[in-house]
Amino acid sequence: MWTDRPLVRDAGAAVLTGVAAAVVLRFWEEVANRALLDQKLCRKLVHISVGLVYFLMWPLFSSEDMYAPFLAPLILIVNIVKVTVIGLSVVKDEGVVNSMTRHGDHRELLKGPLYYACAITLTTMVFWRTSPISIAVICNLCAGDVTLSKTKKKPGLERKGKVVAEIKDAVEQYSSAYVFTYDNMRNQKLKDLREQLKSSSRFTKLSNNWQATPTLAAAYSISRAVSIPVMCSSGLSSMTAPMAVTAGAAGVGVGSAVNKLNDVVAMIAEVRSIAQAMGLDSRNVSENLRTVHH
Repeated sequence: MWTDRPLVRDAGAAVLTGVAAAVVLRFWEEVANRALLDQKLCRKLVHISVGLVYFLMWPLFSSEDMYAPFLAPLILIVNIVKVTVIGLSVVKDEGVVNSMTRHGDHRELLKGPLYYACAITLTTMVFWRTSPISIAVICNLCAGDVTLSKTKKKPGLERKGKVVAEIKDAVEQYSSAYVFTYDNMRNQKLKDLREQLKSSSRFTKLSNNWQATPTLAAAYSISRAVSIPVMCSSGLSSMTAPMAVTAGAAGVGVGSAVNKLNDVVAMIAEVRSIAQAMGLDSRNVSENLRTVHH
């Protein structure tokens, strides 16, 4: 081909691989900057296309496989450094952020994109093309993102997560909280009230399914009126238990969450879910529940 010297050939192939990958990455950065595609779709296409280009360049390397495993992933190492400095805000690059993240947050680069590049680099150095393991791993990384992303979150859970975040922010920002019920959210008086208080307050709408709303409101008020620990329990779940702590509760009860369950395994799973949501050691909690039941 170009030369009979493996080192020179592999170095040249590494340069071509780097140029080809850089062109593909730059293309998707422009697409993201111009908002020609949905950001999440653009991220998927980056994963697929870069991995495919990386594969297609492997035949250019020499057959001795002495230098190739370490020269081939040089572009990936450069990319690891790139996403790290951008993810840490040392350097700003909106094109990279928009094309490689789901939500436009530069800190996301330190998760999926960084793990992706590190995994392919390590796989190449250890297995190279002499083992089917490298091909299987890289193919899984390229296509796996698309496969996993097909499973969408349930709209209800996603909505509840947003409400939780809104309430947590509001608790830190405002000095008072009021809970009220309504028959018609669109009545004119309520609209006028929201408009009047728009600049100094925040309204968060909860459905009737949020049985813990009165409990959270009570925990918030009582915890600020007394100097002793407050326990919050009625109607709590794995979604609302962390909100109880944010509202001022020192602990939560799980009776209403497990009393409706008839299976011990389901009870343990529910308690474990609540404990994990609160950042507790769910193993100890589950063991205690199993002991009490027996």
